[in-house]
Amino acid sequence: MSEASEYYRDKVAVVTGGASGIGLALAEAMLFCGARNVVLADFNDENLQRETARVNATHPGKLIPRRSARRPTRCSRSRPASDSPSAARDAGTSSRRSSHPPPRRPRP
Repeated sequence: MSEASEYYRDKVAVVTGGASGIGLALAEAMLFCGARNVVLADFNDENLQRETARVNATHPGKLIPRRSARRPTRCSRSRPASDSPSAARDAGTSSRRSSHPPPRRPRP
């Protein structure tokens, strides 16, 4: 057995974003390495149900689906976009000084 198989044997894991992409691949790898159970958490119900059924066909009862509480939002704004510091930055002007010093220029 490999070192990874020994590490995951009889462990329980929770994978967020597990209904697709890297999360799904990681969950399957953990099950392949002998994890006792893997909990898949995702906000996409359709993918979650489809992938749970598919993976449970090869690892019966080991995959536990959990729907995330709510779909994540990119950001929430408390003021209009035109008044935000990021809007000023994106327009090429800054409403406040940067916390980073200017880049150093090489000496001749």
